[in-house]
Amino acid sequence: MPASDPQNQTVERFWIADTETTGLSVEDGDRIIELGAVEVVNRVRTGRTFHSYINPEGRRISYGSFEAHGIHDTVVQDAPLFGEVYPKFCHMVGDAPLVIHNAPFDVGFINDACRRDGLPPLPNPIINSIDTASLIWPGRTVNLDAVAGRLGLYDPERAKKHDAIKDCTLLAEVWIRMLALRENPQSQNDLFAGSQASKITSPAVAVRGWSTKLL
Repeated sequence: MPASDPQNQTVERFWIADTETTGLSVEDGDRIIELGAVEVVNRVRTGRTFHSYINPEGRRISYGSFEAHGIHDTVVQDAPLFGEVYPKFCHMVGDAPLVIHNAPFDVGFINDACRRDGLPPLPNPIINSIDTASLIWPGRTVNLDAVAGRLGLYDPERAKKHDAIKDCTLLAEVWIRMLALRENPQSQNDLFAGSQASKITSPAVAVRGWSTKLL
């Protein structure tokens, strides 16, 4: 049997991304304080990660947000500004699709920060993993802890304080298992067969294939 041709192999590559913020409202002036991402290639975490705290430029972290992620004002007071972190993030993730749980929240904060700093908004295809979870478990709670619990991945310690890298690492494993539950699709195209595109993903992006040939 002839050896497989590397030129005909495909790479299924995602970056799982997450933010932590000073509060819940862009409109009220809340800012990003942490940005994290984890790479998944061919349904395996590669070990490549991106992580940075971000200086919120004087915005205090609300008590409710501190209770959720455990990041104190003193942790981010000397952190780099968003305008320094964002280009490094974009360079690392390249043009890969970004998988984000409750993507409108995170992308809204990222693009608001881009607007303030005169930077281009996120150009990547965005997959809201909540949409995929809703396809698998219609009518059921699809927050990250609930979905992780159904997949045998719930971590009570992470649930107490969920920083960006912990959330990305968990979501990466959740995403890998959800892909398998979607009947082992041959391409990311199949994830959206018969479903409505995410509100922040254009129809053109939602129906295009994202598998790319190895160079």
